[in-house]
Amino acid sequence: IQISAHDSVEPPLATGISEGMRVHVLHAKEISLVLNGSLQTVHVIGQTVDDVLEQVNLRAGRHAYLQPSRGAEIKDGDVVEFRRAVSIQLNVDGKSKRVITNAPDVGYLLDSLGVVLRRHDRVVPGIDQALLTGQSVNVTRVQFRRVVEKKEIPFRTMTKPSDAIIRGERQVQRSGALGVHEYVYRVRLENGTEAGKELLEDRRV
Repeated sequence: IQISAHDSVEPPLATGISEGMRVHVLHAKEISLVLNGSLQTVHVIGQTVDDVLEQVNLRAGRHAYLQPSRGAEIKDGDVVEFRRAVSIQLNVDGKSKRVITNAPDVGYLLDSLGVVLRRHDRVVPGIDQALLTGQSVNVTRVQFRRVVEKKEIPFRTMTKPSDAIIRGERQVQRSGALGVHEYVYRVRLENGTEAGKELLEDRRV
């Protein structure tokens, strides 16, 4: 029986042999442990995922993510993924709520909660950022609208003397009319509130 440095032998190899002695050999398995997104290779002698957690001194809370399940049997070359749950503050659509999650990043969290991001929406921190306890995740809804503003242009009154009419009288040759100046803007709205605008067109009609 070949023994490696990671195997477990009880009693220890240096123990003398006696009548009726029972020797217990547990061969170590090499597995990959993904701990909060960090990959490491570990040698374990446990038979189940729960044994692995105990050997590496991990305590999985009720909201932690664990794959495969605690009772799953461990074989050489297996991958065990563990993520601790974090508590974050989510601010979206005018609502703020505390969320306990084991999502690996912001994008996964929003997707799991059914938060749909539109083309121009802004998320802080970014969707690929890992989540940390106490962190705030802010979703800003961004929209653009085309707005036309009109401004009246007053007309000028021109007086011209003439010998054709009696002195002191006036005659209107052409009535004035107000002009209209149109300003076309691209307005940026953040969570329904105007956050800026850009002049697209300036015309007189």
